[in-house]
Amino acid sequence: QTSLRLNEQSETMLVTIAKWSRFLGILTFVVVGFMFLLGLIMLFAGSALTVVADLEGFSMWVYGIMYFVGAVLYLFPGLYLYRYSVKMKQALDARDEMALVEALHQQKNLFVYMGVISVVGIVIVILALLAILVAALVVAA
Repeated sequence: QTSLRLNEQSETMLVTIAKWSRFLGILTFVVVGFMFLLGLIMLFAGSALTVVADLEGFSMWVYGIMYFVGAVLYLFPGLYLYRYSVKMKQALDARDEMALVEALHQQKNLFVYMGVISVVGIVIVILALLAILVAALVVAA
């Protein structure tokens, strides 16, 4: 069995990738925190915002719930990125093969998650377009 060996250039790139993954993971946590905070504001202060902005029939709590859902969905890529960066750094610093496997597992999880979310998003857009088309045909009839 042949083992994979990393040259200096590959290791340098992996170190850089791990640093940027850590940065993006932490940035994602900050964004998720802001989304959660905005969701809370819309839930609890939404009625006041609706009155101030004179938005009759506009339910701010719906947007608050949407922000919470968005925050939860956005949290997972940040977790995967951050875990990847920690394990990759550990793998490179200690020459730890199991940490490398775990880092690649987190990277795989990120790509699978993003792929599934993308497909679900495309399906939702297609269904929404079909619903709009049907509604337009019903109104036109």
